[in-house]
Amino acid sequence: MMKIHWFSPLPPARTDIANYTARLAPHLAAHAEVVFCHDQAETPEDFPYPVRAIRDLSRTELNQADLNIYHIGNNADFHGAIWSTAQRHPGLVVLHDFAVHEFVCGMLNVSGNRDTPQQGQHYIRLMTALYGDAGYQAALAVNAGRLSPAIAAEQFPLCEAVADGALAILTHNPRLEPDLRQRLPLLPVHSLPLPYPAPATPAPAHRATNTSLRLVSFGFTGPNRRLLEFIEAWAASLVRAQIRLDVCGELWDAALVRHKLAEHGLTDQAHLHGFVSAQALDSLLDQAHLALNLRYPSMGEASGSQLRIWSRALASVVTDTGWYASLPDECVFKIRPEHEAEDLGRLLQRLVAQPEQVQQVGAAGARQLAVHAPEHYAHRLIGLCAAEHQEWHLRWLAGQMARRAGTLLADFIPGQALVPEAVGDLFS
Repeated sequence: MMKIHWFSPLPPARTDIANYTARLAPHLAAHAEVVFCHDQAETPEDFPYPVRAIRDLSRTELNQADLNIYHIGNNADFHGAIWSTAQRHPGLVVLHDFAVHEFVCGMLNVSGNRDTPQQGQHYIRLMTALYGDAGYQAALAVNAGRLSPAIAAEQFPLCEAVADGALAILTHNPRLEPDLRQRLPLLPVHSLPLPYPAPATPAPAHRATNTSLRLVSFGFTGPNRRLLEFIEAWAASLVRAQIRLDVCGELWDAALVRHKLAEHGLTDQAHLHGFVSAQALDSLLDQAHLALNLRYPSMGEASGSQLRIWSRALASVVTDTGWYASLPDECVFKIRPEHEAEDLGRLLQRLVAQPEQVQQVGAAGARQLAVHAPEHYAHRLIGLCAAEHQEWHLRWLAGQMARRAGTLLADFIPGQALVPEAVGDLFS
């Protein structure tokens, strides 16, 4: 059996990547000897598999695994120590987000004018090295607080920085493979469908259609989840009085959301629940007719939230971009980002008039869930790692030799800044 160190947040960390790992754990343990490595203050409870705190892992232990697998998302609080370890001990990097600009800014403490001069200069050098003058100008704007990292991420994802030094890359969005291979020509890139189990309890076979149209939103809600924009479209809708909204999870600015609801006279039709248990969330999903799962800009991620929605045979509305654009049209309602308000308004009016459509789309989504079975994912992932990890290590060693040779040659050859990359290209 392969020995694997699996670096990821673990429950009860409030990130779906922790839930992803928990869902996979029994299936991974059936195929490999896996130690789950975390950066949480205390050892997670009710997790019956070998765990180690990253801070307690010695260099010897890290090198004893056949492969280290590092899970990187767009939040430095959850993934900072994982990425720092990956820089010292290369492994397979699972990119849960293609655009990790906010993660990099979090690691460098880049936050408007509050970053230190040294960290700000490091960020500027990184953006300039990867993206040239356009990256330099964007970095200046982010440093000055004129541009948010989330908006900068649309053009400058910084996945290249996170992938630096990795053995290989895994994505859950197959549409990203060509882009990643172009950006990371020296790295093997693979994709697998994001896993999600069949529900333990059956989803409702039918949803009441003689009541108000009930909508639900859940998860960590940042500005790119389009909640404020949805409220604006809801307020302008001819059927606004027939809609109810439940919002679960953490909001980036709860006061702003409450103000927007009050501004449009929708406070009594919306309920901000905050963080709720899994059981309470399932209950709300089962009572809802439609889930809001908008993302713009998208960070390129596959959505665990979308798979959870499908597990309850619930229809959802998504932005027609990134991974969501690849979903079958019969499984979700798609909103064009350039016509967001118009499309949302029409959809709300149509679903109030034809509520049976939500049942049809939810049922199609439930059938789509079979593609994402965790046991299939674990089997394919461990098989891939067993077949490829030695080749990955050899390629990495060749790349390190090329970098060292390029650095030495740069002292003697004109155009020295290009020499390390030119030598490295020989191994692509």
